Amino acid sequence: MKYIENAKCVTSIFPQDLNGTTPVNGTGVDVGGCAFVRARVVVGAITNAATELIVQESDDNSTWSSTAVATFTNPGSGSDNTERIAFIPCQGVRKKYLRIRVTGGASATLIWGGFDLIPIDASPNTATEYGVAEVVYA
Repeated sequence: MKYIENAKCVTSIFPQDLNGTTPVNGTGVDVGGCAFVRARVVVGAITNAATELIVQESDDNSTWSSTAVATFTNPGSGSDNTERIAFIPCQGVRKKYLRIRVTGGASATLIWGGFDLIPIDASPNTATEYGVAEVVYA
């Protein structure tokens, strides 16, 4: 099986400008039925270092663990236009939902965060099942 071809891509934090130090909590993503998840965070222009960039988990998509599942190095000066990834196993050890949480620095930081859900045995075959607008096969 080619796992990445069967992955579903889901956005947790849509592209946005974090301006200030209020935490941004991404949308929770159901990871039930996944063998593993690849968390992806893309940082655009950054003025001041982020103070937190983590993946959290939850049983019910409302109460989130205070202990990070994955902790990224906080992007700072010189981190413009970079991507960070974390591979997270899911079978038997994870709660049902994951989300990305980021706290920006004192001024502008452009960021996007999402997950590639790698299924145990299911294979999405439509754009909707992949979680995207269009799927093109070359």
